[in-house]
Amino acid sequence: RPVRALGPAPSETGRSDRVAAAAIMLRTFTLLALVAAAAGFNAPVHTRVGRSSAVRMSTDPDAPIKVGINGFGRIGRLVFRIAMQRDNMVVKHINSPMAPEYMKYLLSYDSAHGRYKGTVEVKDGNLVVDGLEITLSATRDPTEIPWGTREVDYICESTGAFTTTPDCMKHLESSSPAKKVIISAPAKDAETPTLVVGVNAADE
Repeated sequence: RPVRALGPAPSETGRSDRVAAAAIMLRTFTLLALVAAAAGFNAPVHTRVGRSSAVRMSTDPDAPIKVGINGFGRIGRLVFRIAMQRDNMVVKHINSPMAPEYMKYLLSYDSAHGRYKGTVEVKDGNLVVDGLEITLSATRDPTEIPWGTREVDYICESTGAFTTTPDCMKHLESSSPAKKVIISAPAKDAETPTLVVGVNAADE
């Protein structure tokens, strides 16, 4: 089935912000591993992220794993950062109701993961990250998102609004569909499997 859901790490009362942020990062790495697995292989990480490291982002528009992101909140932005650090992955399109300038600000300055080490600009209503143009849309209707025209194959559904197979199928049934949808939250229906890499991902 083309729709997958990723369950979150369990939360604990009183967990510190740093531990919570680490749990979100772990969950996002797992999400990206599922994207890579869906493409048939695990793409190697180009470089490690650190305060002293210079991160060279993936700016190849023809990279084999083409990702689209629906929802540019905390999870969506982490998916963006991690995907763009992998040579074989590239983010092609983002759908979010946020203003482009606000998206630029949130991507540039992250309270948990620090400043973005590359360049982030807004040009003609789109994001330009390290010279790579990433198109934007701002619709709440998945059937109106131009995934196909942007050559997106794999969608990260990170709005939290679409957590069942029927809801996510709207991404695949539009006039410009993608191939697969990965949900960054637990599924809310019995039809959609919730997969955890290293636990039950091989069952599907």
